[in-house]
Amino acid sequence: MFDKDRRVFLGIDEGTSGCKALALNSRGETLWSNRIEVSTCSDGMEQDAEELLYSVFESAHLALSFFKREGLELMGTGLSFQRSGVLAWDNKTGSALTPLYSWRYKGFLDQSYKPTGNIRELVLEKTTLPFLPNYAATKISYLQQEFSISDLHKIGTLDSFIINRLSKEKFFITEDGMASRSMLYSLKNRCWDQELCKLLKVDVARLPEIAPSIFNKDITTTIPGLSVSASVADANAALLGSLAPKLQVVLNFGGISSLCIFTGEQLKKSTGMLSSAFFSSGDKTDKRMSFLLESVTPTSHSVIDFICKDLKVPQEEISKIAFEAQSSGIDQGVFAFLFFNGSGSPYWKESPSFSLGWKSASRAAKVRAALESLGGFISNSLLMLASERLLRRDKQRILVSGGISNCDYLLQFIADVTGFELIRKKEQHSSARGAAIAAMISKGAATFPLSLNLPTSVEIFSPKNSPSLERFKAWKVISDDILHDRLLAHQIERIN
Repeated sequence: MFDKDRRVFLGIDEGTSGCKALALNSRGETLWSNRIEVSTCSDGMEQDAEELLYSVFESAHLALSFFKREGLELMGTGLSFQRSGVLAWDNKTGSALTPLYSWRYKGFLDQSYKPTGNIRELVLEKTTLPFLPNYAATKISYLQQEFSISDLHKIGTLDSFIINRLSKEKFFITEDGMASRSMLYSLKNRCWDQELCKLLKVDVARLPEIAPSIFNKDITTTIPGLSVSASVADANAALLGSLAPKLQVVLNFGGISSLCIFTGEQLKKSTGMLSSAFFSSGDKTDKRMSFLLESVTPTSHSVIDFICKDLKVPQEEISKIAFEAQSSGIDQGVFAFLFFNGSGSPYWKESPSFSLGWKSASRAAKVRAALESLGGFISNSLLMLASERLLRRDKQRILVSGGISNCDYLLQFIADVTGFELIRKKEQHSSARGAAIAAMISKGAATFPLSLNLPTSVEIFSPKNSPSLERFKAWKVISDDILHDRLLAHQIERIN
C-alpha cells in the first residue's frame, strides 16, 4: 500500500470539540487520520476531563491497530492540547476531581480576588497577556485553595493531566508554549514567575515542571507500544503543522480564532497582540526557543452557535445563505456587532452585542451580518499587523484551518477586506499534523525550519472586488464607537 519506508509519526490533538489523530510518513504525507467527537456543557465552559482522556486513549489504540495491520513502525508520538483549561485531580489515583474549566470559564475571578491596576500592568509587562479570567492563572489560584493538600491533589492544565495519566502519575509537566499562556510565565526568564505567582495567589511549588516542547527523552505510557516524544499547545501545533517555505502565518478557527505569525528566535511585540513561546527544545541549561505573535478573536465559536441556534440555520448552510444575501442586494443596512466573550485583539474590551436594522431584516441578512461581525474582528487585526509591516501582502499568504474554515463566505470576506490571499487545506487536522511533526523533529526525521512542503490539495481565496470592503468600513466605524462608549452616535439596538 505504501512505499518501503514503513516509519510513521503519530499526532493526537485534544481540542474543544473533538480528538483528532493523524499519522505521517517521513515525507510528511498523511497515511491515516481519525476524529472522535467530545461533548461540552451547553455554554462550553466545562468539559468532562475523563471523557477527554478516554478519547486520547481510544485514538492511540485505533492508530496502533492500523499500524499493526499495515506493518508500519511507530517512531514517535506528539500531543497537542487546547489551552487555558484547568482541572484538579487525585494525586494517587489520577481521577479527575473537577470538570475541565475551559477558556470560556470566568467564574473563579470574583470568588478569589479583584485584580488591581498594578497586577494588570505587571502581567502585561512580563507575559504580554491582558489580565483575563479566561487564562489559567485565576483557575489555578482558586483550585489550589479549594484542593489545598498538595500530597493529595494536583492542579494543572489539560496537558499536565493527560500526560500524568498516560505516564501512570510519573510525570507532572507542561511545556513552554502552554505555560506562556497562563499569566504566570516570564517570557524573559522562560520559567514560572515568582512575583506573578505570589500576586495571583498561586503556590509555585505546586505548579508542574516546565519541560521543553520537544522532549529530551520519550515518556513511556501505559499503552503498550506508545511513547510520547513532544507536547505542543493547539494553536502552536496548528502553526507548526502549516509551516512551509514562504508560508509562516496560520489562522486557526477553533473555540476561538487564533491568527499566529512565526517570528523565529526573535520575540516581537505589537500593541494588543500576544507574544508567546512557540515551541522549545534543549534542556534547562541550554533551552532553545522559537516565538510567535498572535491575535485572538474569542467570538468565533459563539457566533456560529448564535447563527445555528438563534437564527436556526444548519452550520452547513451558513455560507450559502450569506452569499444569497450578498447577491440579492437587499437589507444592505443590516449590521451585527457580536462581542461574545469580549472583543479580543487588539482592544481586549467587554461589551454587550448590538445590531443595526435587525428587527425588520431577513434571516439571510442576519446570517450575513453575523458572519461579517466575526470576519470584521479578524480583518481588523490583519490590517493592523499589515500597517506595522509585521505582515506583508506581497510576501505572505495565510493558511486557514479548523472547522469554521469550511465557511467559504467568511474566508472570501476576509480576503476581500484585507487584500490577503487565504489558503485552505482540504485536510483539516492541522494541530494533529503539527503534533506529529513535533515528534518527527524529536526523532531527527525533520529539522526546523521545516523543509516539508504544503500539501497540493488546497483551495485558494483571492481578493475580489465585492461590497465587503465598504461594508467593513461602515461596520468598523460603529464597532469602534461601541468599544469607546460612543453609542449615542448610532441607532443601534442590543442583541439578547
